[in-house]
Amino acid sequence: MDVVVSNCVLNLVEAGFKRRLFEEIFRVLRKGGRASFSDIVSDEPVPENLQNDPELWSGCVSGALTEAEFLRAFTSAGFMAPDFEAGRPAMAHRRGDRVPFDDWSPLTKASRVHASSATRP
Repeated sequence: MDVVVSNCVLNLVEAGFKRRLFEEIFRVLRKGGRASFSDIVSDEPVPENLQNDPELWSGCVSGALTEAEFLRAFTSAGFMAPDFEAGRPAMAHRRGDRVPFDDWSPLTKASRVHASSATRP
């Protein structure tokens, strides 16, 4: 396979399966193939209580990785030269009082959409 493209799908994968996901993407790519992703990236790890919120899961926020976690996932799977394009603000809105917006807010912490890519050596 020459290219794997993902648009806001990686964050829908449970944390325990993300390593395997990156490994499988690496496995199916030919040498020189590229993986290209666009997903929400969090400035800080998502707190456990928000990881379990179904509405935030469907909005790709609950499963968001930090930029460092994304880079580690790429390199651990064997990819070379992972890179990120500059993030842009993600659109988000408050959904009433269902999720407490205290010191960790999806509006402020998971606020960047990144396009990232890496090449299989």
